[in-house]
Amino acid sequence: MWFVITICGVEMYHTRLNFVLFVLGVILGISGVASYAYAFPNPPGAVSATDGDLNTIAVSWTVPSGGDAVVSYLLYRSSSNTLCGGSPIATVSAPTLTFVDSSFPNTNVFYYSLRSVNASSQQSNCSNSDSGYALGLPPPGSPDPVSASDNLLDKITVGWNLPTNSQPFTALRLYRTENQGLKFCNGDLIENNLSAASISYNDFSATPGVAYFYALKSVGQTGISNCSSFPDSGRRLLPPPPNPPTNVMGTDGTFPNKVVVTWIPPTTGGEFTNFKLHRSTNIATGCNSLHVDNISAGLTSLDDTFSVIPGVQYYYWMQAVGPDGTSECSILDPGHAAISPPENVQASDGTFPDKV
Repeated sequence: MWFVITICGVEMYHTRLNFVLFVLGVILGISGVASYAYAFPNPPGAVSATDGDLNTIAVSWTVPSGGDAVVSYLLYRSSSNTLCGGSPIATVSAPTLTFVDSSFPNTNVFYYSLRSVNASSQQSNCSNSDSGYALGLPPPGSPDPVSASDNLLDKITVGWNLPTNSQPFTALRLYRTENQGLKFCNGDLIENNLSAASISYNDFSATPGVAYFYALKSVGQTGISNCSSFPDSGRRLLPPPPNPPTNVMGTDGTFPNKVVVTWIPPTTGGEFTNFKLHRSTNIATGCNSLHVDNISAGLTSLDDTFSVIPGVQYYYWMQAVGPDGTSECSILDPGHAAISPPENVQASDGTFPDKV
């Protein structure tokens, strides 16, 4: 337990043992005992704190003049000019006479003061105080560089490098715009709280075929970073049109009044909902020729009876049609309807001398 007595306006801190020895020394007139009981250290002198250093305040002081030998110093910090108020923020072993404070909660002005401590844990009076302040802590660095994909159908994948040699950050913000001038992250904020450890993001909301520019900011206790210095554009691919049917074939004289066309639906390419059948007597017209019919995607054959002339050679092409476009023209195949044989064929029997 510590006791405090004031002699001639000076506070003295002592233990129970010191107090007893002092009282005995005074009563018995034994000056040596009384002097031993109060061999207190003196406070440090010339306390000074720096102003305007980045992120830190350096505190320094001088060795006490006289008094008992000092083994350590108790350093106090206060937001008001209160001498040795509250609990010390650090214990500094002698003979060190400096301390660099980086634990302050903000960038306000702080007041520093000290007490000396001797080998018996006796503390001196408080020293003088001095104020100091640090420059504001900078915000975290920005993620750079940013990259965005151009080769995916269902999304745009955005990637970036996390800032290094930066103030701590707890989250990332992702911005997107169709405007190339994404210099100050003035686009749409599409993600407000990405993990600070994330290095990529899949944007499934991008419209296919539209170029978007992406940039990021870091968010931390010391503020929000600048926008990424190197935004990048990405584009989600447009869905491909379907591929054309294969193995398109027309019958060759099998039926007298029609040509049966068959095909194999495509198994690759984009989605399709129906087929187009084209027919021409000119091999060069391709899918610019007569559009015979729209055919359901579930069918694999069609009877072509549309103005079919027996014996006439027709060329057939097909296309697949889907929500993302129409396929190229398929490989052609010819076909024709059979010519019916004449009926009631008769020959004369000796009717003419020189002919039948």
